[in-house]
Amino acid sequence: MELFDSENDKVVETEDIPESELVTFKRDETEYILMEMCKRVGAPYSEELFSEPEWYTLYTWTPEEAAKFTKWVAALLKRRHKGVGVKKSTREAEWFVLNCGWKVSEANGEAPIIE
Repeated sequence: MELFDSENDKVVETEDIPESELVTFKRDETEYILMEMCKRVGAPYSEELFSEPEWYTLYTWTPEEAAKFTKWVAALLKRRHKGVGVKKSTREAEWFVLNCGWKVSEANGEAPIIE
């Protein structure tokens, strides 16, 4: 599996990252994060929603909304996991939003342009 290393601006394999460098999400913590993610786009939280095959496309948010949520997740991880610094919590939050976040679109309804 690949992970983007924002500090070094490159993609790395997760196998190259020591286990001690990864944050493990607990089930209740993941559920709490998903509930907040739903709240931010006006989606009703339910386990059924996340069992849909392409659930992540059912709602969208702007790049700014995704960035704010990423900061919120990073702050939550830093508070809940002793010894996790800003860099590590931010990396894990970015990874979570990339894999589990809503589809990103511009406020005008057009898809974002990636440069």
